[in-house]
Amino acid sequence: MESLSTRKCARRTTVREAGFDPWMSPATGEKQAGIAAIDRSGWFRGLVAHPAWRDYLDRIIAAEEDRQRIAPKPSKRSGSAS
Repeated sequence: MESLSTRKCARRTTVREAGFDPWMSPATGEKQAGIAAIDRSGWFRGLVAHPAWRDYLDRIIAAEEDRQRIAPKPSKRSGSAS
């Protein structure tokens, strides 16, 4: 059974070959790079030996809130004319 699904996968056309822009791979890479930057900044230091995913998420949320406090995104004005 496993070899059959492997052969089916080998015959599939890649997303790019089909004429579509593969956006999930770049988005995943960007997310992983962002998490790595949070890790390098030290936000995950002090977690227990085998933390639950929620422990990581709490640190990620805190890092994002800190980033927003330091460098907030410019707000969009709905009625401004250019």
